[in-house]
Amino acid sequence: MKLVYEVWLDAGMRTDCIGDENLHLKKNDWTVIDFEHHKDYGRILTCRGELPEGVDEKSMPTINHRATLHDQSKAHENFIHNKRTQKQAIKIVDSHELGITVVDTHMSFDRKKLTVKFTSPSRVDFRNLVRELARQLQVKVELRQIGVRDVAKMRGGIGTCGRTLCCTSWIHEFQSVNVRTAKDQGLSLNTNGISGQCGRLKCCLQFEHQGYMQIAKEMPLVGSRCFVKGGEGRVIDIQLLRESATVRLKQDGRIVHVLREDLNNNSESIAAGGGCGTEGDCGSGSCGT
Repeated sequence: MKLVYEVWLDAGMRTDCIGDENLHLKKNDWTVIDFEHHKDYGRILTCRGELPEGVDEKSMPTINHRATLHDQSKAHENFIHNKRTQKQAIKIVDSHELGITVVDTHMSFDRKKLTVKFTSPSRVDFRNLVRELARQLQVKVELRQIGVRDVAKMRGGIGTCGRTLCCTSWIHEFQSVNVRTAKDQGLSLNTNGISGQCGRLKCCLQFEHQGYMQIAKEMPLVGSRCFVKGGEGRVIDIQLLRESATVRLKQDGRIVHVLREDLNNNSESIAAGGGCGTEGDCGSGSCGT
């Protein structure tokens, strides 16, 4: 039976491969892989299950065998060779003055193909550069443009939360993130607070968003009338993670913080019509709405 495995080739490079069940492969096993015209070396990340019907096996890489000690020794030699080749490639790229920056290179296991990963602020015509690289390095060359989020994923680091970057540790595919998710979570829109090391909006804003929205369904709306231990009041703010609300009491204008379970379940949402919904409760000053 044929199984589909996700295989890690290099930083930022993963691929799905077909492997025979008889190989008895498991997570973190190193393997030698057959592509169409070259061989590569990779580590098993996970088994996706049986090969779906109708999938063309010839279109996917195939796991040849589990890596032997000899294969592992050769992979180490390739790693050193790749670093030397990378320095040569950078010099050639810089000489063409195309405004691109080489981030990393990957040499195939049989040294027949070199993948050059680079960043560029715009699209560039690098056909002449590819020919020059192939001529001087005596290897087939593929140039692959990547984004700033991919660079952060490859280089890794520690996020503001104190943990390893999500894109490095477990996120395989990037999702679109927009400012709306930060607004829904009640976060400050200060760029420094919601941007990751790549300079883009943090990935966690997206995958945590559903959880925030689930909590929000159980919380009162800002501006709704509620009843708490101190009397009647209006909700002027909510703290989703704490599942609490800030309430201004009608009787004396005091502001209190109340847990969700301490709010009267019969809280009544005010009619939509602008303002903060606390007209008459704000005291002598104006609320600015």
